[in-house]
Amino acid sequence: MYATTKAHETPRFADQAPIIVAGLVERYNRKTKGKIPQLWQRFATCIGTIPGQVGSNAYGVCYNYGPDGSFDYLCGVQVAGSRSVPDGLTAVEVPRKTFAVFSHTGHVSELSATWQAIFADWLPTSGCTLDKEPNFERYTEAFDPQTGTGLVEIWIPLKAGSAR
Repeated sequence: MYATTKAHETPRFADQAPIIVAGLVERYNRKTKGKIPQLWQRFATCIGTIPGQVGSNAYGVCYNYGPDGSFDYLCGVQVAGSRSVPDGLTAVEVPRKTFAVFSHTGHVSELSATWQAIFADWLPTSGCTLDKEPNFERYTEAFDPQTGTGLVEIWIPLKAGSAR
């Protein structure tokens, strides 16, 4: 089974105000998504230096899904506005939405198993409908990037009127 999220676990539901996340972005697919940690390594030195950074959380935003399973992944931080984003970084807006929020507490290398449990086990039986807006991982102060362990939240956008 899955090490960190099981199909029977119930997420919490949260209404999230719009946020803008700025950082480095790359396009991935099922075969190349294992290279996402390399993007985080490149971005790590930017954390705390981006103009207009809001708070200390880091975000891994998945968006712009292709029919072939490809997607853009942006590792970044929340910023006050996209106008202050330095050259070389990309900003993406996560719009106001209701999210199902899952907790991942294992090592970051096991994160893909949690994503798999959400989409293969929880979502089909939840009565909820996935929205096509960006979803994201939120790395709070409870996550230790040195050890790769601690709390990571996975925020899944839901269509209005989804069962909860």
